[in-house]
Amino acid sequence: MAPPPGRPLGGAEPTAASVVDDLGRLAEAGLTACTLWLPVAAEQVEKAMEWVAAEVAPQLA
Repeated sequence: MAPPPGRPLGGAEPTAASVVDDLGRLAEAGLTACTLWLPVAAEQVEKAMEWVAAEVAPQLA
């Protein structure tokens, strides 16, 4: 696997709170849209997306 192109969103061991915090800082800097890169095995993508939908997205509303 290739290394991430920079510091991962939420840090090396992201939590919903750390991802939301990073997104908030990026929004304060002017970010209005982003794409999430999920460096997980193909069989884990659905679980990862469910985590984003259940744990991260509600905190952004």
